[in-house]
Amino acid sequence: MVIRGATEGRRHGAITGLGTQAGLLAHGLLATVGISAILAAAPQVLIAVQVVGALYLLYFLHRTCLPTSESMSHWCTRTGVTGLSSECV
Repeated sequence: MVIRGATEGRRHGAITGLGTQAGLLAHGLLATVGISAILAAAPQVLIAVQVVGALYLLYFLHRTCLPTSESMSHWCTRTGVTGLSSECV
């Protein structure tokens, strides 16, 4: 798209960009309809997708929100707290 715009002008670059976006939109809509049809035809697949999504969210929670020993050590050092828990020794 950039090369076409640079070599053939802004109009051709814009037309190429719009064509690309139209193709992406069509592809996205067809993919969405296909997935919707599969989920409507097989409710157990919907349950499986929900379970996998819930497990992913729990994994994400564990990785981002629960303190690790390194982050707890940094917090103890930064705040000057000692002796309140096993991590702040």
